[in-house]
Formats: sequence, structure tokens, C-alpha cells
Amino acid sequence: MGANSSRQQEINTTVWNLPGQETTVILRHGEVSGLREVTVNGKVVLTETRKFDNGSKHEVKVGDKTINVIIIPSWLSFSYRLDCGGKEVS
Repeated sequence: MGANSSRQQEINTTVWNLPGQETTVILRHGEVSGLREVTVNGKVVLTETRKFDNGSKHEVKVGDKTINVIIIPSWLSFSYRLDCGGKEVS
């Protein structure tokens, strides 16, 4: 799923800590509702809902860096990835 993942009803929550920074990125994704919510250090920076959920990629600025929060669909579920500076954060 991602760095640290949990499932609450239909909402998946994945937490990443950016290396070398005191930055925490949280993705909340509703598999049924299509919700996407990205939080950086406690501040919501993106909220959207998609009627048809076929995955997505969200570009977010964190200080002077751009990160990509990626929702990857598979046959019956989703996986989640965070890229920072072209490298995957685990």
C-alpha cells in the first residue's frame, strides 16, 4: 500500500515521512467515494473526489521541492506511491 497504511471503512490512509526533512505527507483515499485528500504537516493541500476511480497523480509543492502522490489502480484494489525529486519515498 505505502509507507504506513491503514484501512478505516472504505478510506485508506497512507503516511510518508520525507527523508532529511521534518515533513509528513498523508494521503487519504476513498476507494468507493473517490476521495483524494493530501495533507502536508497537518495542512490539507489537496481535496478532490472522482466519480470513476482509475488512479491519479497529484503534484504538490513542499518548500522548494515538488512531490508526486500517485494512486495506482490494480484489479481489485489500489497501491500508493510518493515520489520526491524523481525518487520513490518508502
